[in-house]
Amino acid sequence: YLILWGVVDVTCGGETIFTLTEGQTFGEAQMLGIFDRWTCSIVTQTSCMICELTASSMKEIFNDFHDEFEYFSSIADYHSIRNEEWDVDELRLALRQCACFRQASEACLAALEAGMERRLVFPSQCFFEEKSQDRSLFVLNDGEVSVELAGRVVRTVEVPGVHTRIFLGE
Repeated sequence: YLILWGVVDVTCGGETIFTLTEGQTFGEAQMLGIFDRWTCSIVTQTSCMICELTASSMKEIFNDFHDEFEYFSSIADYHSIRNEEWDVDELRLALRQCACFRQASEACLAALEAGMERRLVFPSQCFFEEKSQDRSLFVLNDGEVSVELAGRVVRTVEVPGVHTRIFLGE
C-alpha cells in the first residue's frame, strides 16, 4: 500500500506503533509472501488516498519484468531462509539480554515472543524516530541499523555479525 495523501496509524495490540504519511508504504512483507498474515492494524487519522498493489497484480506485472521479479524473489527467499534459521531459543536469549527480562520465567518469555511483531524494513527506512512517543522494544534479528541522535550517527550495529542487540524506545 502507498499513501498518496493523509495520515494513518500502524497499531499493534491497540497501541500506535508509528504513524505514516504521504509517500510512505506498508505491507511489503505480505506482498512478497514473507509473512502470511497481518501482525498490525492500519487505522486512518484523516481522510486518505491509498493505492493498493495486490499480489496478483504484482505477479502479472512481473511476467514482463524478469530482472525485477528475480530481485524481489531473492528478498523473499532470503527472509524465508532466515525465518527458518531463527531459533526460538535465540529469541528468548535475546530477550533475556534485556535487563528488565533477565529474571523472567520461560513461560513469560514465551508469552512475550508470541506477542512480538516481525517487520521487514528496507535500507534507509526509519522505523523509530527520535522524540517518538513509541514505547516498544525492538530486537534486531538480521541486518544492520544505525542509531542517530540529532541527525548524526552515533552507533551502527550489524546482525548476525553481532549476535543480537535490543533497542528500547526510551
